[in-house]
Amino acid sequence: MYKKINYLLLAFGLVFFNACTDDFAELNTNPNQITSESLKQNKNHIGAYYASMISPLIGDQIEHNLMNDSFVRHLATPTPFVGRINNTTYVPSWNNPYMSNMYSKVMSPAKQVIEIAEADGEDMFVQWAKLLQVTAMSRVTAIHGPIIYSKYGTSGDVPYDSEPDLYNNFFTDLDAIVSTFSANTDYVQFKKFDAIYRL
Repeated sequence: MYKKINYLLLAFGLVFFNACTDDFAELNTNPNQITSESLKQNKNHIGAYYASMISPLIGDQIEHNLMNDSFVRHLATPTPFVGRINNTTYVPSWNNPYMSNMYSKVMSPAKQVIEIAEADGEDMFVQWAKLLQVTAMSRVTAIHGPIIYSKYGTSGDVPYDSEPDLYNNFFTDLDAIVSTFSANTDYVQFKKFDAIYRL
């Protein structure tokens, strides 16, 4: 009985030690798998984020038609709305996720894009991401007042920007965006990533 166990242990040991190879990683790498390096083709490692950042800016009926457009009178209900209450006569708590959506679906990925694009020297992508941030946060502050913008992404107790500071920051960022875009009018890298104007 003990001889059988010893033979089994010996066989297992031989198989185990012979199974180790120097090219283990290469043998276990799928040659058809997308890699970080292959994503850099046609700027996909930066541009792939944009469709998901643009989508929440387009919004849906609840966020824009029943909320923003109603308050600024682009759209209005001539008669009482749900429960005989018009959208502009009460605090629409059903739209509270708007702020969190803009932070999680625009600000956060835009911050990642800016870091990647800056590392690669892609200033046009940096400025495009900042344009999406300004667009998102200008809408959020119009609904909620002071918000986190200039110190977004820093650690610790992050202060809210006052509305005057927000708009000063927005216009400073927009000046830099316009300046960069004006100097690169023939830039074509955005074409495949722009979900708004893509045909």
